Amino acid sequence: MFVSSRVKLVIFDVDGTLVTTKSGATFRKTADDWQWLPGRLEGLQELDRRGVKLAIATNQGGVAFGYFSHAAIVSELYKLADEAHIPLVMWCETHPKASIDEYRVESPRRKPGPGMLNEIIEQGRLLHMGRCVLFIGSRTCRIAVPFVKIGYNLVAICVSGGDSATGLTSSNGYVNLRHRPILVYDP
Repeated sequence: MFVSSRVKLVIFDVDGTLVTTKSGATFRKTADDWQWLPGRLEGLQELDRRGVKLAIATNQGGVAFGYFSHAAIVSELYKLADEAHIPLVMWCETHPKASIDEYRVESPRRKPGPGMLNEIIEQGRLLHMGRCVLFIGSRTCRIAVPFVKIGYNLVAICVSGGDSATGLTSSNGYVNLRHRPILVYDP
């Protein structure tokens, strides 16, 4: 995996980006219903060896609908993060249409809002490192606009067919790689 040396932080979504379900379902049936997509773990390990800061920002609405518990999904997210040496993990369990009242919230942390991404940058003390951030997810087109509004140079890369994409720009672009390996070239 090649990422420009100007990229100091790569934030990944989880489901549909790094992992897929073992069950073959679109969404997890249980918290442990996941397996690595081909080449993803090796790519993450290579970025880690090169000193690129890695993080996860993932919506986990399955908790909000009672499909699995908070404790179960947190345990699985940390298993995934530990295996890939990802030190920063953020998740949002709320959903505006949740079936469990306490999770029925319009939260700025829930993507496409920039809340989790801001938290990662602040926790990682990355503000002094420049403002070049790469977000890789399955529905990144929804992320680009709010993230750019908070002042970062965001390149959002769509790795599955969740959104249509037309190209790449320096401030709010995206590339649709469908199910191909993650590959970002230095311009």
